Amino acid sequence: MADAEDWPQFRGHNATGVSTESRNLPVEFSYENGVLWKQEIGQGIACPIVSNGKLITTSIKEKNTFEIQCFNAANGSVKWTKSFDVG
Repeated sequence: MADAEDWPQFRGHNATGVSTESRNLPVEFSYENGVLWKQEIGQGIACPIVSNGKLITTSIKEKNTFEIQCFNAANGSVKWTKSFDVG
């Protein structure tokens, strides 16, 4: 996760996919440079939400398990996890 403004819905504040951040954002990416933290999640199925210091993801964790995870956006620690059987 890179440090940036809140991204509270799909495609950002204005649903345009364009950040309104005024500072220069990264234009080069790698698995190490600019990475604040990493966490293992299941198969991603939606855009993450970033708001009020939290990052929320949704994923398919196992064949029939849907999972929502909330992380501390600053350090990646798990705040909570909720799993649902979608059998």
